[in-house]
Amino acid sequence: MKHVNSTLSFLALGAMLLIVFSSCKKDDSTLPKGAILLTTEKHQSPSKTSVFGNTVQWVNGDTVWFNVGGIPFGCPVVVSDNTAYVTDNAFPDKNNVVRAYYPPEICDETAADQDLNLNSDAPTVIIPSNYVCHYDNNGRQVLRLPLAAKAPAGADKIEFKHLTAAVKVVIKNISTYDLTLDRVVVSSEHYQLSGAMTLSLTSDDFGVTPQASSNNNSVTVGFTDSPMLAHGGGNTIEVQVPIRPIGTDTQPLRIEIFAHGNGPALNDSEAPSVYSTVTCHYNKANDVSDLGRNVMITAQIALAPNGSTYNSHTTFDFLDNSLFTINNSGTKVRFTKGNLKFTSSSEWGFHNNQYDFYPTQSITGRDVFQQDTARDWNSGTYHVLTSEEWYYILNNSSRTASRFAKARLDIGNGTYVNGLIIFPDSYTHPSGIPLNYINAVNISTGTGIDAPYADFNSYNLTQWTYMEQAGAVFLPAAHASGGEGSGGEGHYWTPSGENDSGTGKGLYFSNYQLTPVQNELVTNSCSIRLVKIIN
Repeated sequence: MKHVNSTLSFLALGAMLLIVFSSCKKDDSTLPKGAILLTTEKHQSPSKTSVFGNTVQWVNGDTVWFNVGGIPFGCPVVVSDNTAYVTDNAFPDKNNVVRAYYPPEICDETAADQDLNLNSDAPTVIIPSNYVCHYDNNGRQVLRLPLAAKAPAGADKIEFKHLTAAVKVVIKNISTYDLTLDRVVVSSEHYQLSGAMTLSLTSDDFGVTPQASSNNNSVTVGFTDSPMLAHGGGNTIEVQVPIRPIGTDTQPLRIEIFAHGNGPALNDSEAPSVYSTVTCHYNKANDVSDLGRNVMITAQIALAPNGSTYNSHTTFDFLDNSLFTINNSGTKVRFTKGNLKFTSSSEWGFHNNQYDFYPTQSITGRDVFQQDTARDWNSGTYHVLTSEEWYYILNNSSRTASRFAKARLDIGNGTYVNGLIIFPDSYTHPSGIPLNYINAVNISTGTGIDAPYADFNSYNLTQWTYMEQAGAVFLPAAHASGGEGSGGEGHYWTPSGENDSGTGKGLYFSNYQLTPVQNELVTNSCSIRLVKIIN
């Protein structure tokens, strides 16, 4: 979209904003005769909110597509002295219901009044799958957002409403290299986020209808001015990606960041790297309805180096969408995003995924330790669960009806990971995904206690992502003995036990057993999963 000096910009600041057309009053001497003024009007109703934080910018030559009395036509926007308007001399019939759309591409002009039935209160519109934006002099993202309106015959005002919600992506570059941002892509495996959709123009149900489809399931925002992300977290860029509002459903969204080393935009023969990929899940407590057109979720993404490539890193070490009560006093914790790992004499951290572990141990990659490591980490920000606390999580029925289940994860490329899934205090299992043998130590039917993990539950990576975003925690069986797949036993240290006895307490599980209080030699190597106490 062009950026010119003679524009009228509308920015939602603190209040929710709508773009409206309103007929020029006859005593308004500032407008040409027969002009229809573009004005703004603020609303507080959640069903009439705009995409917060974006700027809709009118420029000379912009076209609004109208349908009046069954006749479709385009009307150019005129910008003069910071006033934007259209002239009504192009209207073939001023005594019929007016339906209006912006930009014209959402109507597919070649089929305007035939296939799309724009002279109806339920026309088909095309929500864009690609947006090009730039940042104005105030650092505001400028998008050409799809709008639609309806007014009765003889009305003196036409109010435009947004057809999209937004996913706000806050991007920070914590690498050692300056990066140029190329595009941001938001996708869903469950919902159609763009493409042809039915629009309701009734005042009580304004908006596009849900589309449960794998077609047109992504939206891309690109940039005309190659925004730069300084290294070391020196600045952040906030990108709002418009998508069809998906209401109160709890399906996750996938967000991909494409960038390259600092410099001009890439040419057609060059491909930017996928610097970061995350899956986000918006909180049902902050839902917007299908009518609401504001921000649905805010995803904070930090880009960090890993050798010559870049991996996905969130800005938090802890899983922030689930809480576990660990005692009768009501103490609650959050789990870290992965098991504790050690990569050199000075580098401790967490695996990026809950199911990650090192099949072999070395000085450059270890994730099993003696008990003194667990005790060393049991302070400050982090806490190592005691054997009593593990027992409460796994066995106390007052915490939740579904406390644990064993499963095998298929993480791709022929790799399977066995493990124990534990469920938070508040958990709604995603629809359509099976969940068997809840709270079962072993399988008492079928193949018996020697059944492999896959006979309990077997999930692909997409299914596990839905469960993880609903709050499930996965503990990989990181020890090779027993079972089938990558690892058969899980040994997790607690700080419990007496040092002088030579034994400590740990959590133990296998395909046929689950023991929250297991005796382990303090010199044994076991996994460690840390938590953070919330209250």
